[in-house]
Amino acid sequence: MSLLSQIIQLLSEPPGNIVYHLVTLFALQAIFGMSFSQWWRQRDDTAAGRMTLAAAAIFLFQVALLIVSLIWQTDPARTSGLLPPLAQAVHTITALFLVWAFTPYFDQLPRLGYAILAAVLILVGVMTISFVQDWQGVVNTGQAYNSTAQATVWGVVQIAIFLLGLVLVLLSRYTRRSLHPLVLGLFLLAHLAHFWNYPEIVPTDTDIAYWLRLGYLAAFPLWAVLVYRRGLLRLLTQTAVSAADTPYTQLATALPVLQGAIASLDMPQMAHNIVAALLEITPARFVAVAIADAMQPNHLRLTSNMPQIGADRPKAWQLNLENWPAFRLAHERGDVVELRPNGLGARQLHLLYTELGVPVHGAMLVQPLFVAETWMGLLLLALPEGESEWPESAQTAVLPLATYIAQVLQNGREHAAALSAIAQTPALAPLDDTSASGQIIALEEERAQLLADLEIAQSRAQQADTRAAEARKQAYDLAATLEEIEQVNRDEHVAALEAEIAALRESLADAEEAMAMAAAGEGELSTEWVMLTITRYSSQLEEAQAQIERLEVELRRREQDRGSELLTGLAQELRTPMTSIAGYTDLLLSETIGILGAKQREFLQRVKANTERMGTLLDQIVQLTSKTEEPEPTRLQEANLAEAAEAAIHAIIAQIREKHLRLEMNVEPNLPLISINQDTLQQVLIHLLDNACRASSHHGHIAVTAQAKAIAVPNHSNGHSELLNFVHIMVQDSGSGISVEDRAHVFDPQYQANHPLIPGLGDTGAGLAVARSLAVANGGRLWVDGELGVGSTFSVLFPISKQDVPSGQKLTAKNQPKGA
Repeated sequence: MSLLSQIIQLLSEPPGNIVYHLVTLFALQAIFGMSFSQWWRQRDDTAAGRMTLAAAAIFLFQVALLIVSLIWQTDPARTSGLLPPLAQAVHTITALFLVWAFTPYFDQLPRLGYAILAAVLILVGVMTISFVQDWQGVVNTGQAYNSTAQATVWGVVQIAIFLLGLVLVLLSRYTRRSLHPLVLGLFLLAHLAHFWNYPEIVPTDTDIAYWLRLGYLAAFPLWAVLVYRRGLLRLLTQTAVSAADTPYTQLATALPVLQGAIASLDMPQMAHNIVAALLEITPARFVAVAIADAMQPNHLRLTSNMPQIGADRPKAWQLNLENWPAFRLAHERGDVVELRPNGLGARQLHLLYTELGVPVHGAMLVQPLFVAETWMGLLLLALPEGESEWPESAQTAVLPLATYIAQVLQNGREHAAALSAIAQTPALAPLDDTSASGQIIALEEERAQLLADLEIAQSRAQQADTRAAEARKQAYDLAATLEEIEQVNRDEHVAALEAEIAALRESLADAEEAMAMAAAGEGELSTEWVMLTITRYSSQLEEAQAQIERLEVELRRREQDRGSELLTGLAQELRTPMTSIAGYTDLLLSETIGILGAKQREFLQRVKANTERMGTLLDQIVQLTSKTEEPEPTRLQEANLAEAAEAAIHAIIAQIREKHLRLEMNVEPNLPLISINQDTLQQVLIHLLDNACRASSHHGHIAVTAQAKAIAVPNHSNGHSELLNFVHIMVQDSGSGISVEDRAHVFDPQYQANHPLIPGLGDTGAGLAVARSLAVANGGRLWVDGELGVGSTFSVLFPISKQDVPSGQKLTAKNQPKGA
C-alpha cells in the first residue's frame, strides 16, 4: 500500500477519522475560549470578536455535520446522496468565516463586513439546496462526487475565498508579518490539493475530502497558536501600560510608530502618514487631520482613514471652520473639545458623520494643533461605535501627540514655502570660465574684507564692554563715597546742633539762676535784664529744638526712602534675568529649535510657573516700597463687579485647573456700580483668589459671593437712623483655617517676612497687604474670619451711594456682615 493510500485510509476510516474530528473540534474550542476571553476584557477589540464568532460558527457546523453523518451511518443511500454536497457547503462556510475573521479591513467597516458575510451565507445556502437536488438524480450512476461539476464549482468558490483573504492579509501592514498569512496559506494549499486530485489520478472509493481534512489538522492548531499569541501580547501590553501609571509612557512606546509621520515632507503624504500612525497607536477607529490653509486659516483640508472608492488614497474633504461650532470652539479656546453621541455635542457629531458620509462612530475628540501662536489645524479622533466617552488618561496622552503632529505639519509647511521660494528665484545666466573666475576672485576679496570688518567690530565691542564695566565700577565707588560724605555731614551737623542746644540750655539755666537771685534781691542784676535774657535764650532754644526735630524727621524719611529705593532697585535688577529665563523657556516650549520629550516639557513648564510666580512677587515688592502712604483713591470711573470677578477668575484659572478645584460663583444680579477703578477692583480680587487657591487642598473648592446690603447707622444730629448701603464680597477657601491669634498678622508683610508661614494662609508674600491697602484707599474694608479645619473667609466692603442703587432694588437693614 502506498503512502498516499495509507493517508487516505487514515483520514477516512475509523479510528483515524475519529482522531480528525477530535483534534479539529478541540482546536476550535480553544480558539473560541481564548478569543472570547480577549474580547470580554477589551470590548473594543473587534478582531477578537470576529474570531470568537467565526470559531463558534465553524464549530457548530462541524458538529452538526458529524451528528448527521452518525445518524445516517446505517442508511447508505441517504449518506451518499446528502453528505457530499453538505460537506462541501460546510467547507465553503468555514472558508468564508475564516477570511472574514482574518481580514483587518473590517475593523474600520464592521457593518460592511457583516453585510458581506450575510449575503455570501445566503448564496451558499441557495447553492446547497440546488446542488443537493441535482445530486439526487445522479447519485445512483456510480460517479464519484469529487469528479462532478458541483465539486468543481465548490472548489473554485473555496479557492477564490481563500485567495482573496490571503491577498488582503498580505496588503495590510498589521497582519503581513504575523501568522495570519501562514494559516490562510495552509488552508489554500489544502483546497488546491483537493481541487486537482481527480479520482482518475488517485483512484479511491470514498467521497471524503481527505486533503481538506489533512489541511485542517495542520491549520486549526496553528490558528489556536495565533489567537494565543495575540491575546498574550495584548495582555502584556495592557499590563505594561497600567504599571507605567502615566500616559507619557504610552507616548514613549508610540514614538517609533510616529517616525513614519516625518518620512515625507509632502503635505498630503504627511497627512496620510499621520493618520496611519495614529490609527495604530490610539484606540480611535476614525482618525482625521484637518490642515488649515496658510492664506485662509478658516479653510481646512481634512484627511482621514476612510478609503476613497475608486482610488488608492484616503478620503479627503474641504471644510469651513465657521460652519462647525465645535471646531471653532476648540480653535478659540486652544483646548480639546469632546463630542459625545449621547451627551454634549451629540447633534454636531451626528451632523459631522452625515456630512462626511462616514459610518457612525463613538465619542470624538477635537484637538487643536498649535505651534506657539501659529494655528496649524485640528486632530479628530473617534472611538468605535458604542463607546460614548473618552477615558481621561487617553485625553491626557493625546495632548503631547497633538504637539508633535503640529510641529511636523509646521516643518512641512516651511519646507513647502522654501521650495516655492526656490522655484520663484530667477535662474542665473550661464557664465564662461573667464567671467566665472573673475566673479569668484571678487567674492573672495569681499569675503575677506567682511571678515576684517567683523573682527574690528568685535574688537570695538569688547573695548566698549571694558569701558562700560570700568564706568560702572567708578559710578558705584562714587556713589559709595557720596553716601559716606553725606552720612558724615549729617552726623557732624547733628552733633553741632546738639552742642549748641546744650550750650543754650546751660545759658538758660544760668539765666534762671540769675533771675532767682534777682528776685531774692541778691547781686546787682536787674529783673528786666534777666527776663530779657531768658526770653532771648528760650526763643533760640525753641528754634534749635524745632530744627533738630525737622532734621530727625528728614533723616528718618531719607533712611526709609533709601531702603525703599534699595528694594526697588533690587527688584528691577532681578527682572532682567527673570525676563531672560522666561523668554528662553517660552522659546524651548514652542519647540522651534527642537522637539521636547515629555519629562523635558514637564520641567520647563515648572520653570515657567515659578518664573511667573517670581514676577508676581517682584510686582508686589515694588508696589509696597514705592508708596510710603496709603494709595489715593481713584474716582475717575465706576467698576462693574461681575466683569471684574470674571477677569480675576480668568487670571488664576490655571491654578484652579492645576489643583482640580471646584469654583462656586454666587454674584447677585444687577449689583450697583462701585466707585473704584476697574483695574484696582480686579487686582484686589486677584490677590484674594490667589490666596484661596494656594490655601485650598487638591480637589477642594472656592466660593465667591457678592451681595448688596445695608445697615442702620444712627444720626446723632437728628436722632434718626440712616441706611448705609454697601457691597459685600466674600472669598471662601477650603484650607485648614487661620487661628484667631494669627489673623492680626495676615495683612502685615513685615510679620510674614520675619516669622514662619501662617498656617491656613496661602499668600506667602505681600499680596494680601496690597489688597487691603487698595481697599482702604477706596473707602472699603478688608478682614478675615473662618473656622479651623473648615477654611477661611476674606470679606471686602465697598460703600455705595443711594443714587447708585438701581431702581426696583430694595436694600434692607439685614444680614449685617461679621466684623463690619
